[in-house]
Amino acid sequence: MTNKRVRDDISLPAVSNMQDHRRRKRRLSDHEEDDCEGVKALLIIKKMFNTKRFAGRDDRDTEMEASFGDMTKKEKRSERLGRTEDREQLRLLEENARHQRVS
Repeated sequence: MTNKRVRDDISLPAVSNMQDHRRRKRRLSDHEEDDCEGVKALLIIKKMFNTKRFAGRDDRDTEMEASFGDMTKKEKRSERLGRTEDREQLRLLEENARHQRVS
């Protein structure tokens, strides 16, 4: 007796083991569908506008280096301006309060 596989229903095609184990396509979740739609929308917008106009632009920050002295100078200036603004604000509040008491 041989060990050949006998098919009961001849009308169905034989399915190999490779086909049994292949991955089936899964349905995309709503979140994944939204992501796909977002990517499609970005591609449409990209086609509408010329995005290559910035291709040759150099956006490196190599020219934007500051020394410690530069930074401390800016910090002192900022501190001085802040104190001046605080004094002005306090003066206006006191003047406003004085005006309220007189009226």
